[in-house]
Amino acid sequence: MVTWAGPAITAEHLLAELDLLGDVEVLFTGWGAPVLDAELLDHVPRLRHVFVAAGSIRAMTPPEFWDRGIPIVSDAAANAIPVAEFALAQILLGLKQAQWISRQIRSAHVYPPKEGIAGAYRSRVGLLSLGAIGELVARHLSNFELRVSAYDPHATLGMADPLGIELATFEEVFATSDVVSIHTPLPVRLRL
Repeated sequence: MVTWAGPAITAEHLLAELDLLGDVEVLFTGWGAPVLDAELLDHVPRLRHVFVAAGSIRAMTPPEFWDRGIPIVSDAAANAIPVAEFALAQILLGLKQAQWISRQIRSAHVYPPKEGIAGAYRSRVGLLSLGAIGELVARHLSNFELRVSAYDPHATLGMADPLGIELATFEEVFATSDVVSIHTPLPVRLRL
């Protein structure tokens, strides 16, 4: 369906040779892609579609990209599945303090006492952000006897109620959770 204009190249290589884009109509990209700003887009006058084999496109699509009306497709939904599964595993291991226990066994050669280990039953898990990944993590957590709260400035009760979670402030999530899982987009700056 397409004719390759050239081999896959790094963002650095592309930015050093923007003239390579002169005849490009469809751009296939992924992690580490360059920002599709006015300077880059001016070198791709025939661009009709962008396909991103990665998650979020926020960092690469400034307002000037959207102003041009170029359709863009990403793998965010597909990417969310293994990321949410990994997050679920880490949350459950974190509740059982698996990494701490492993370090204690390696260093002291004894199994540490169980006091203070939350475990998964009725523990509290906090989520930061209910985007595609955060929402999927919340759905996975609903299969366990856990109390889940989330902070997301864009979330509504209509989003939280079907997930069985409560909305909380940023501070409440950290103050009340045994484990906090962060799923905010990279450009978001958190006060930790």
